[in-house]
Amino acid sequence: MPPRPENRKKSRHSMQRGACIIIGAHQQLLPCVILDMSDGGARLSFANPLTTLPHNVTLVLFKDRSVQRDCEVVWVDRTQLGVKFASGWYGPLR
Repeated sequence: MPPRPENRKKSRHSMQRGACIIIGAHQQLLPCVILDMSDGGARLSFANPLTTLPHNVTLVLFKDRSVQRDCEVVWVDRTQLGVKFASGWYGPLR
């Protein structure tokens, strides 16, 4: 597959950080790895192919859900997800 064209306004920083997203009203947790992140969004990787996702999810940095950020889903490609941040971080940063 050819590389995607670069459409980001801010550069992303590579990382391998464990996280999860919260999906839906039942607040289902889906573990992921943050592959890269910028001030405006992130690329997330999942162990299994993704199925239907809502347009809005919440990215969680810690298992106790203490640090979160609301996101809009921009693209989905099997086991990866691109999100745009729709809020600032909330919760205590450690």
